[in-house]
Amino acid sequence: MKRIFFWIVVLVCLSVIGIACSGFQALFSNDKVETGPHILITDYIRRQLKDPPEEINLTLEEIPLEEPEIQLPVRIFQVKQGLFADETFLIHDDSVYQLGTAYGGNGVSSMLITDLDQDGAPELTYTYSFGSGIHQSRVGIFAPAYEAVKLQEADFAYQGDIGLLSDQDVVEIRVLKVKPDLQILDYKERIGTLYLREVSGQVDLVVEITPGLPEQISERIINTSSDTGNE
Repeated sequence: MKRIFFWIVVLVCLSVIGIACSGFQALFSNDKVETGPHILITDYIRRQLKDPPEEINLTLEEIPLEEPEIQLPVRIFQVKQGLFADETFLIHDDSVYQLGTAYGGNGVSSMLITDLDQDGAPELTYTYSFGSGIHQSRVGIFAPAYEAVKLQEADFAYQGDIGLLSDQDVVEIRVLKVKPDLQILDYKERIGTLYLREVSGQVDLVVEITPGLPEQISERIINTSSDTGNE
C-alpha cells in the first residue's frame, strides 16, 4: 500500500514539473514573441492585395532604432526575402503601417526618432526609394500624437537616393551614394530641412529646400503635391 502511495506521489510530482516546464518554455519561447508581429503583418498584406495567395510566407527581421532621450513605442520589421522583400512595416498598438514601398527600389534607407514640432511627443521620420533604374526617393513621418493622420509624406521626391541626418535639433535631407552594405554622404550641401507645420488647422510634413543648390541636385527635386500616390 505504501509503495502504491509512493508511486502516486511521484507521478503527481512529475506532472506538476512537466506543466511548469511547459509554462516556462512558452513564456520564454522566441516563437511566441515573434508570432504576434508575423500574424499582424501577414494579415495587413492580405488586406492590401486584391487577390492574395493562400499562403504568404514572410521572413521578418526586426530593425533596431537608436533611441534618444525621447522614446517611441514602435517596432520596425523588414521582409528579408520573397515577393515582399525589403518592404518595411511599423507596428504601434497592434496596428500595422507600411513605411513607403520597396517596389523596384531599396525601400527604407534611413530612419530617425525626432521631435520636429518640439511638443515632447516623438515621431519616426524616414526615407525610402522605389522604382527601377534611377530610384525615386521620398520622405515620410509616423507621428502617433496626431490621431487624424499618423502616417504621411512630404510633397517632395528626389530622383536618386537620399538619407536623413540629424544635426542637433535640425533634421537634414542629404544625397546618399549607395554601395553594398555601405552608405556614404555624397554631397556636403544638404538638399533640405524637415519641419512639421500647421497649415489651415492641419499639421503637414514640409521640406524646406536649401537655396543655391548645385544644378545636378536641384534638377532632380520633384514637387509631388499633385500626385495621387506612389508611382
